Amino acid sequence: MSYEIFIDESGTLADPKDRFVVVAAVASQDPSVLIKLIPKAHKRIPPKKKLKKERLISEFKFRNVGDKTKERILKEICKAEVALFVVICDKENRKISDDPKNYAILVWPVVKECFKKLVEIKRIVIDRHFNQPAKQKEFNEEIFRLARRKFSIVHVDSLSDSRVDLADFVAGSVLRAVRNHDGHFKQIIMRRIVVEKQHIWRKLKSGKT
Repeated sequence: MSYEIFIDESGTLADPKDRFVVVAAVASQDPSVLIKLIPKAHKRIPPKKKLKKERLISEFKFRNVGDKTKERILKEICKAEVALFVVICDKENRKISDDPKNYAILVWPVVKECFKKLVEIKRIVIDRHFNQPAKQKEFNEEIFRLARRKFSIVHVDSLSDSRVDLADFVAGSVLRAVRNHDGHFKQIIMRRIVVEKQHIWRKLKSGKT
């Protein structure tokens, strides 16, 4: 069976305060089962006063939910038949232009690892980083250039497809481990991580990885 790949990142290219950016991919041969994971976690939040604000959050991201919800979602990811791919980019506290070409250079290493490990990939679904179709096309073309082939890339609004938010939770847990030296959340998903690599931005940019 072919895989669908869901990709998102944690951290930002443009902010020099963010030394690290983590890109994560969640690969599944049965992506339909992933649709329910975050809505299920949302429904399980008890209607207690201190959790009332969390119940009102329209979109769950690693950064905007409490620790118990983080744990619940990461455990659900781990229960699913998924393969996780993680690439950590060390920016060395540089301010990097967040344009389609640079974003493609950031994302490409995790895409490359997916192609190395998975037999067949049906499509890649990525959290919509750029709203303008022209910038999405520019991103796609740069990925195709790096890959030396074309394949299906879909840019989605995570509000309409929460599966890309699963990649956000994976990326967020790894970023927490790298940046804050807190591996608690990453440990929950460790057995599902197929590939984890770290690169320096300068080398990614120069194509030396």
